[in-house]
Amino acid sequence: MEIKKSTNGQPKNNGIPKKEELHFPVSYVLKAVFDVQADDIINKKGLEELFVQLGIRHSFEGVKISSKGTYKSYSYQVTLNSKAVMEKLYSELKSLPGLKTAL
Repeated sequence: MEIKKSTNGQPKNNGIPKKEELHFPVSYVLKAVFDVQADDIINKKGLEELFVQLGIRHSFEGVKISSKGTYKSYSYQVTLNSKAVMEKLYSELKSLPGLKTAL
């Protein structure tokens, strides 16, 4: 007698890939979220200097203030050429003053 595992009514292969891989170069919109008190010029300069330092192609898309007015998010279209550059970017972003998160 064969015992079947329960799938809770779901098929075993639901079409979702087991592992998603990035293929470089990759382009996406990076959102960097800062405290609203942080200076716009300093925030943009810090982000853009980091992009140039790492050789990341980028273009500024805009800045938006959160609904409660406590954060500003800066959106940049970026193109990353390798996983190493991506890891370095997110590591270096942590050093920017006032940065809360980057998506």
